[in-house]
Formats: sequence, C-alpha cells, structure tokens
Amino acid sequence: MCQPSHRRYQVAITKVLGKYMDAIVCDSEKTAKECIQYMKDQRIEPETFLPLDFLDVKPIDEKLREISDPPNVHLVIDVIQCDPIIVKKALTFACGNALVCETVEHARYVAYHMGDRKKTVSLEGTLFQRSGVISGGASDLKARARRWDEKQISTLMSKRDALQNELKEQLKRKRKEAELRTIQSQIKGLDTRLKYTLKDKDSTEEKLLSTNEEEMNQIARELEEVEESLGRCQTKMQELQISVNAEKAKMDTVEDTVFHDFCVQIGVENIRQYEDRELRVARERDRKRLEFTNQLQRINNQLEYERSRDTEGLFGSDCFNMYFIHVFF
Repeated sequence: MCQPSHRRYQVAITKVLGKYMDAIVCDSEKTAKECIQYMKDQRIEPETFLPLDFLDVKPIDEKLREISDPPNVHLVIDVIQCDPIIVKKALTFACGNALVCETVEHARYVAYHMGDRKKTVSLEGTLFQRSGVISGGASDLKARARRWDEKQISTLMSKRDALQNELKEQLKRKRKEAELRTIQSQIKGLDTRLKYTLKDKDSTEEKLLSTNEEEMNQIARELEEVEESLGRCQTKMQELQISVNAEKAKMDTVEDTVFHDFCVQIGVENIRQYEDRELRVARERDRKRLEFTNQLQRINNQLEYERSRDTEGLFGSDCFNMYFIHVFF
C-alpha cells in the first residue's frame, strides 16, 4: 500500500511508524471488529487495525513544510508514497507531524530549538519525541527497514512477469521467429540477473538497488527498440504480401488467357477450377484403389487361412467353392 519515495528514508520511516509498521488498514470499525473476532475464533496472533472511519486524525501543520534551515527537512508523511490514496489517512494518523532530517544534529535542533517542540527523526533512525525522550535505532531497525527493499524486489518481479505476459501476446500476433529468439534471450537474461540479485541482496543491498534500476531502464529501452523493430517487420511483410498477391493476380490473368479456349471446351470457368476438379477425381480414384487393394488382401488372407485348415481335402472341391462364394459374395 505504501513505500518510501526514496530508499534513503527507509530507516527513518520505519522508526516513526513503529508499532504501526505492520498495522492492517480497513474501511470501518465494524470490519475491524469482525476481523478481530475471527482471529480470536481461529486462535490467530492479534494484529493492530486502523479503521479509516474511526481514526482521530489531527490536521497537518502546513508551516512545517516551510522549514528551510536546516536544509532538507520534510514531513515524514510527504516522503511516503501510498496507493490507493485513501490509506493516506491512516499514514497521517501514524506519522502525525513528525519531521525527517538529514542528521542527528539537525533533528535535535529542529525538535527542541525552533520554537514549539516537534517530533523529529534523523535518516539513521534517531527519534526525538516532543516529551524530550530520545531513542536511537534499535538493533533490528535496519533489518526491518530492509522489508522496503524486499517489497521493491517483489514489485520488480511482478513487472518482469507482466513483461513476459505482454511478450507472449506480442509473439502470438507477430509470428516473427527471429524477433522471438531475440526477445526470449532477453527474458532469460532478465531471469539470470534477477536470480543473482536475489542471491546477493542481503550483502549488497545499496549497490543491488542501483544496479537493478539501471538494468530495468536498459531493458525497458531494449524492449521498446524490439517493439519498433517488430512494427517495421510487420509493415514490410504486409508490403511483400501485397506484392505477392499482385503477382499472383498477373499469373492468373496469363493462365486465363492461355487456357481460355481449353476451359470453354471442357466447360469450366478457368484452369484452376479444372485443376481442382482433376485433383479431387485423382484423390477419389486413389481412395477406391486402396479400398479394393485392402479388400483383395483380406480375401487372400482368408484363402490362406482356409487352406491351412483344410484337413479333409475340401479346399478346391465344389462344396468348398460354394461355401467360399456364400461367405464372401
């Protein structure tokens, strides 16, 4: 539903959200109560719910957006992207007027030395409460913040799957073998890159993220170039088909002229109609010949079988001939 506008804010946002990091956003208090009751009945671990119609959200202090000294001070809510936008109410409830600052010194100064006390957090996760409580980054804070990277990797995988599905549809329509091999090779390259990305993400997160972004941009450009190439090939094939059809029409015209008298004589519209008719006759003749051959083979097989059973010398006698005629004719 939400993610930092930039990975540099991941730790700070994780710190401010705190217990609401895993909260479940729902539309109403009624829905929340039903979910809680269901979880109790199923003996599921309890969760925190944020019903949108029940939250008491205080308005954002717009003056905080005007802070320019120290630089790069932002409302935490402003560095979080959310979709759908309706969940922003829950984020505003969780973050309030908290500010994110570049350094611990900036965060302390804004919190306690700029008029009214404010809730601030540094990029590294040190939180300054209005009450004067200061808390540093917990040992698992960075580990929790990595969940944003995992979400982004999941998003990249979804985009990859979407590109693969789009590619399949393109290939069905275009029927271009050369382009097919090229694009399939690109997809295999994507799979290989993604496999190594997942393998190395824990040890090289920052480097991995920048590399993935560059690669995805490059792949997007390559796919765009391939689509343009496919379009050009399709246009060329259409032009060639038009040319082939024109040549075929010329050939038909020449044939009609050459075989005109012959076609009038045998009563057909054109030589192609005659060839089609002769082809059907030839096929029917071949089918009948095969049928007669098979029937003759069956008769010969039966004769051989009867000869092998002729223990009383009946084969060739008048009685046997009458029996044979009765059986087969």
